Amino acid sequence: MNSLSAALVEAVLRSLRRSAQLRRLRATRLGARLAWHMIAWRAHLDGYGSARQTRLAARRGLYAATPAPGLFSFLTTVWNTDPAYLEVLAASVFGQDGDPPFEWVLLDNGSTDPGTRAVLAGLAKHPAVRLERFERNLGIIGGMRRCLERATGRYVLPLDSDDRLEPDCLRILAWHIARHGHPALLYTDEDKLFGDVHCLPYFKPDWDPVLFVNACYIAHLCALDRQRALALGVYGDPAYEGCHDWDSFLRFWQAGDRPLHVPEVVYDWRMHPGSTSGNIRAKDYVYASQRALLARFVAAAPHPERYEIELSPLFSGSPNWHIRRLPMAARPLVTIVIGDPDGPTVAAWRAGSTYPRQRWEAAPAITPLAGDRLIELARAAAAEGALLRLLADDVAPMPGFDDAAVLWEALGLFELFADTAMVGGRIVDSAGRIRAAGAYLGFGLGCDCPDVGRRLDDPGYQGQMWQQRSVGAVAAALAVIEPGLLIETLEAHRDLRLSLAYLGAWCGAQARRGGRRIVYSPFLAGRAARWDKVPAAERAAFLDRHRDLLADEPLLSPRLDRAAGTRYRALA
Repeated sequence: MNSLSAALVEAVLRSLRRSAQLRRLRATRLGARLAWHMIAWRAHLDGYGSARQTRLAARRGLYAATPAPGLFSFLTTVWNTDPAYLEVLAASVFGQDGDPPFEWVLLDNGSTDPGTRAVLAGLAKHPAVRLERFERNLGIIGGMRRCLERATGRYVLPLDSDDRLEPDCLRILAWHIARHGHPALLYTDEDKLFGDVHCLPYFKPDWDPVLFVNACYIAHLCALDRQRALALGVYGDPAYEGCHDWDSFLRFWQAGDRPLHVPEVVYDWRMHPGSTSGNIRAKDYVYASQRALLARFVAAAPHPERYEIELSPLFSGSPNWHIRRLPMAARPLVTIVIGDPDGPTVAAWRAGSTYPRQRWEAAPAITPLAGDRLIELARAAAAEGALLRLLADDVAPMPGFDDAAVLWEALGLFELFADTAMVGGRIVDSAGRIRAAGAYLGFGLGCDCPDVGRRLDDPGYQGQMWQQRSVGAVAAALAVIEPGLLIETLEAHRDLRLSLAYLGAWCGAQARRGGRRIVYSPFLAGRAARWDKVPAAERAAFLDRHRDLLADEPLLSPRLDRAAGTRYRALA
């Protein structure tokens, strides 16, 4: 990888995000094409190719499974797809390892391009292909529903007509299906295909409903139980024309099915200006579809009137969403200031607060923590049904993230995801660099954040720095927590010297043992003039006490390097 060139490209893209004039340029046809070329150039420089080849070779001896007849049906709708792209897809479908049995239900969705139609006519000669043509375009949802109704396999695999499969795709899926007792739905990792270059891999976490509500991260490639999909009305509502994978998984999830993650890249999503992979504006109906889907999610919440769906203020010009908690029906909240409750930074939080049911307490800023004092305050909060907010006395509010905004944001996450036990966010230094954000058990020296050092205007890996998501831990210096989790954590580790700098990790491990969720939100944000280091003895104690959790972190893919000093680097 040419790191200098990659850094230059990233600097230009960052300017496109920050500058109002450049954002206006990007909204033009010329600006969109320039941005597309910059994104493609960056993708070409990401250095993923060698790791991909090594991994493909390594997994040849894994996943010894032969798909049974009747297990898989690919579903593909085609409308004037570039013939070259369609031929590449077909070669990847027919070139699956071991020539496994499958069915490919193809729909010519009103194509008028002679080249496209000629390729489809040739594909129809293959015994696995079932081709049907409609003279008028049924749309994505209409076409996919027609394919679903004609399929016969136990699982259906939606497959875009301009993408590509890895040769071991079906073998890997069959292995996971058999091993996990035929789950209702599965999803895999993916990368991008820019010309012939494989780039920008997305090594996904295991099932995370919080991230799922922020982004359709499960797309490419999915496998859905066909009979279940038919019963749930998959591809049955044109309101979701622009997000059919997202809609499908929401239906399964709301019906009680938990998706299974297959942590291997088996699908290549082609980048070109006509695809949302490289041009988010390629399909203008995506906005309305996604808003409709999120409205359905909110409507299923106990109190849907408490939420508003808005375009995320962190992203510019793209369909990224934020479910905002409206200021009503407040839950009691106790803020515990760790340190001086009368200092200037705490005064800034108090001055910006309109949260109606909050009281303030204090505990000394010492190491080890004043555990008895914190337990006393937590028990009092629990007795009144209150949440706790932990706040270090040197963490100041940032513009746009005042006291009330932070507290309403956290409350919304506790309500929407009932297993949530702690919510935290971003803490930056005076230079605008991340000092703390979402951390992962087993990353770095025990439980660290891979995003330390990022700029505040950097959306991070797959945009996740600007998205709510589940994590292993958050910084306790600015976090909202259920009193019970804090009590359990402090009482379970009375024999240890716990510090505020690592309290979030201890709480994260305790939550994991109890099957509870830690949530990161970019809408909890503060600025710290200093940042305490974690004592080496405390890290050693954490490793000794929780080593069994560190090798099994479902929120950080096993395909990503967990060593300190690396950042989302692909492992072979």
